[in-house]
Amino acid sequence: MVGLRADERSRVLRMRARDCGSRTGARAVLPLADAGVAERDVLEWWKRQPFDLGIPSYAGNCVLCFLKGRAKLLRLIREDPSRADWWIEQERRVSNRTNAQGRACESMKRFRLGETYEELRAAAFNQADLFDDAVADTETFDCHCTD
Repeated sequence: MVGLRADERSRVLRMRARDCGSRTGARAVLPLADAGVAERDVLEWWKRQPFDLGIPSYAGNCVLCFLKGRAKLLRLIREDPSRADWWIEQERRVSNRTNAQGRACESMKRFRLGETYEELRAAAFNQADLFDDAVADTETFDCHCTD
């Protein structure tokens, strides 16, 4: 069961195109997509609940997912710098990791290529944001957690 919505058409199509059943007998079931549930429906459902998770819809369920675009990550960190704490700690835990040949391997030490989450948090406060209200981000990738 995968919670992709009907308005996430490209992800739904990609999931169905995989046809995992031909190899394993398993197949993805997409009940929200099949029922035509879109983001607006989910947001309406949450409005009727007696509590609020306090997560902006643009943040998603994995707030600082490394597959999000840099601009979106910077915005989320500016809003709450503590969001980066867990990610920074995980990168620090493997900071002395080496590859099988014993050489330092930078790609094994960070979630994102090019900068650590600590560098990302520093950049959030050292760089001006020209588009504070912009949530769209052209470098965002589909999140493959559910793909």
